[in-house]
Amino acid sequence: MAYAIKRGRVWYACFKNADGRDTRRSTTATKESDAIALATQLEAKEQALRGASTEETRTWALGDLVGWWIEQLPEGSSARKDRSAAQRILRHEVANLSLGELRAFHVERFLSDLKSADGRPSAPDTKKKTPGLLQRAFKLAKKLGHWRGANPMADVERVKVPKSEIGDLFLTPEEIPRVLAVLDDSNRRLVATAVHTGMRKGELAALQKQDVDLELGTVTVRRSWERETTKGAHHDVLPIHPELAPYLAEAIAASTSERVFPWVKPNTKLPEMLRAALVRAGIPPRRVRFHDLRHSAASVLLAAGINATVVQAVARHRDPRTTMRYAHLAAGWTLRQIERRSLLPTV
Repeated sequence: MAYAIKRGRVWYACFKNADGRDTRRSTTATKESDAIALATQLEAKEQALRGASTEETRTWALGDLVGWWIEQLPEGSSARKDRSAAQRILRHEVANLSLGELRAFHVERFLSDLKSADGRPSAPDTKKKTPGLLQRAFKLAKKLGHWRGANPMADVERVKVPKSEIGDLFLTPEEIPRVLAVLDDSNRRLVATAVHTGMRKGELAALQKQDVDLELGTVTVRRSWERETTKGAHHDVLPIHPELAPYLAEAIAASTSERVFPWVKPNTKLPEMLRAALVRAGIPPRRVRFHDLRHSAASVLLAAGINATVVQAVARHRDPRTTMRYAHLAAGWTLRQIERRSLLPTV
């Protein structure tokens, strides 16, 4: 039971900590009743921590949890991004807070302070994704029995980020053949597959020959990088357009592995390859990423007049509004084609 004692002019709060040991803490209380009230609060807090944690994690700070979680991550592109994001947490004083003390307002204050490694304020999208990292860390700790308490991230107010514009990073239907023409054979097959299917880099890297049925005209997307599942955690069957079939056939014939594109690794510099191809193709350079080929796939289909529902299925967008973000790009390209033609005879 919590109680208070006085030594000289100082009142001490006495209570049992999370390990059941007697603990004494000095206070600024001037009355015994205030010191007892504080001792009661501290003991209740320690008992709550005892119920929420294990002997291993009872002394963990948030930084310890994040460090442990990083060690559990598999190898791959997304894991590297998570490790990089985790460093932002470890650089902040919030990492020193014990798990028992951590509250939602601590995380929200950290998000408002969040900066990149060079000291600049972090982008809104970074602030939106960082709470998800902490959420997953607590969730895994709970699943493996290291944490039995509530997940404090559940009360963190969501960071609202305006929907980003796709901009002009995608490749237009006119630019794609020009880019393909200047690429070497391996990159040409990879880029052609990306713009015809909208597959992600990790999905292309993990694509196996058995996933491609040229006779039936389908590609089954089953995995990403070394994971036995995709980002959406499900398998999808995509159509092989007749224009894509020769590229896939060549890629399969050239590969000595079970994978179609065995040379694609997490550190393969595909963005640099694309930007160099733009220059060689005589296209004004821009900071295009490999993932922008996925945007290109959706835009090209919409520009060709393919129904938005079909495009949504091919792009594997859960929300049709995501698909329609590409509609203005397709409309802009279509308008430029119309402007080049005379619609009415001259008088």
